Amino acid sequence: MKRLIVALGFLLASASIAQAAPIYLCPGGSAECAGQTFAVWIANSGAGFYDVAVSIDTTGYKSRAVGAAGDFAVGVEVKNILATESLFNPVSLLAAPGNETDWGSTAAFLNPGQGCDGVPEKKDAACAIWTAAGSGYAFTVGDTLTWLFRLGSTESLGTDGEAHIKYWYTDGQTQISAGLLSANIRLQDCRDGSCDFQTLETVPEPASLLLLGSGLAALAIRRRRRP
Repeated sequence: MKRLIVALGFLLASASIAQAAPIYLCPGGSAECAGQTFAVWIANSGAGFYDVAVSIDTTGYKSRAVGAAGDFAVGVEVKNILATESLFNPVSLLAAPGNETDWGSTAAFLNPGQGCDGVPEKKDAACAIWTAAGSGYAFTVGDTLTWLFRLGSTESLGTDGEAHIKYWYTDGQTQISAGLLSANIRLQDCRDGSCDFQTLETVPEPASLLLLGSGLAALAIRRRRRP
């Protein structure tokens, strides 16, 4: 009984920790992101800029295409990290899958099928789109894809510690989106060099932890009542 209570307390404490985790694990059956894992973090900052990275672990990716030439990363967007939501100026890429010169970047919204053409008026948004030849960046399952943006701004970060990301990929058969993730995610501050997202680690969702904890509690009560 005591062991079960201790385990329950540990799980409930872990649930509160998991809420701050910078990892978004997309369900394998989701058409929007098909089992991939996402993370966003601040890698560096200085006078008038933030370096913000968007990283995708494709290990759990399940392609929707059957008999396609392959799967391609086409574009990403990150926004909503500043307290004032003022426009980033300028926006550039320090790193990207393949080579940063294969991508175009600007202060804009990602528009599937169109590119980075949703220009915000007063919105902290940055977009990267594949501009080289071909359908996009061809990736294989297990690759980690990382875009490192340099975002020009003198504004402070928001207090909620979150960012919003979009990710667009295609199946190589059509010009329309095979999947588009659009989700809020925890923005991790890694300016002290404490984070390494080359290998992303997933954490249990708070709801799953609480469900497991409730199950243990019920088991403890049942055992206590048993003659």
